[in-house]
Amino acid sequence: MNLSFLNVRSRMLPLLVLLAVLPIRAAAQLPPVTTGTCSITKMSYVTSRDTASTSTSSTAFTALPDMHVYFDVAEGQCVKIEFSMVLSSQTPQFLDVRVLFDAITEPVAPASIRVAAIPFSQYQVFTFLVPIESGLGPGNHNVQIEVKSSAGGPISTSKRKLTVLHN
Repeated sequence: MNLSFLNVRSRMLPLLVLLAVLPIRAAAQLPPVTTGTCSITKMSYVTSRDTASTSTSSTAFTALPDMHVYFDVAEGQCVKIEFSMVLSSQTPQFLDVRVLFDAITEPVAPASIRVAAIPFSQYQVFTFLVPIESGLGPGNHNVQIEVKSSAGGPISTSKRKLTVLHN
């Protein structure tokens, strides 16, 4: 009687156990999440002209000049920031997008988002959040979108929209 298949299975058992344990270890190393609830009753927004295209080759964050919104908050709450654009690049590279909230980046989650810029146009949507725990108080605030190229090659953006949901 040939029992060689048992030998193969017994050698694979430690591998199967390792594969079963890996997802548990990976999940245990995830960063903590932020959760919360807030009241959003107002929307402030800006859109670029359909024909307006902006190109950047900067490897340092640079403001998109038409993507700046000023708004007034009645009471301290969270803020949801949505930014969309059509993105293209002549050569494959990455574009980093971040939000400045009242001219600083610290209360915004995530701090930045990296997306692939490829040789044909693609529509991208990004969502950022200023959590209620950040101490957002009532009064005047502003949001500015900044971008940078990973490789220093030209990246074009067009049909940009910035929407800020607040109270």
